[in-house]
Amino acid sequence: MGKTSNQAKQQWNAKNYVQLKISIAPDIAAAFKAKCAASGVSVTSELTRLMGGKSTSNRIQKPAADMYRTRRLRRNGLEVLMAHLESIRDAEQDYLNAMPANLDTSPMHEAAEQAVSALDDALANLYNAF
Repeated sequence: MGKTSNQAKQQWNAKNYVQLKISIAPDIAAAFKAKCAASGVSVTSELTRLMGGKSTSNRIQKPAADMYRTRRLRRNGLEVLMAHLESIRDAEQDYLNAMPANLDTSPMHEAAEQAVSALDDALANLYNAF
């Protein structure tokens, strides 16, 4: 993961998102995280959906022919795509982090690192497209 990639993401996130801090009972938080993981969705995307924001469900539907006719609609489409890519990158990063230390020099570890790096680069390029 390159420094430039992280800086681009952090700048884009600072301009486009607000962080919320909530306090919740640990057992409720753990159950919510487990349900999100079992459903294959990120906690952030599920909270956004529950708050009435844009849906980032993990089902990719074929867009209508004129769905991307305006810049706003194209940007919304890119946001959904980026949310999917972020979920994939996060899952790959979790896989990499869970890999035992004795596999640090293995082809599997190298492939996972390359995948995370490629996804970070792709996301940075999409952020810059805005």
